Amino acid sequence: MYNLILGKNDDAQLIRLMGKTGIVIEQLDGQNVECLLGKAVDLIKAREFVDLLIDWVVAAVDKRVKLSLNTQGTIIDTLEDLLEVEGGEEYQLDELQISEVNRAYNILKMNLNKS
Repeated sequence: MYNLILGKNDDAQLIRLMGKTGIVIEQLDGQNVECLLGKAVDLIKAREFVDLLIDWVVAAVDKRVKLSLNTQGTIIDTLEDLLEVEGGEEYQLDELQISEVNRAYNILKMNLNKS
């Protein structure tokens, strides 16, 4: 199902599916994970569906999903933006979300430095 929706480039349909299935990042193949996280980052930057998408990005980091260096760098930049913009206030993040974003950021940054 994710394959079809990611191929359509329909963000609204993708968000509905993500909300319906819950976080199933470990069930997706590498190409779909890269595509999904790329779309998630773009939507977070546009300040759309931030609550839902942060959970997916953090889950990918927690599950140590294999990501290209480019995707890792893009996620790090996005997480850094979330943390820097008034401590997440502009994105209307609560304290738990800020903590999770910070933790995921530190994990990715540490992993990237090891590479």
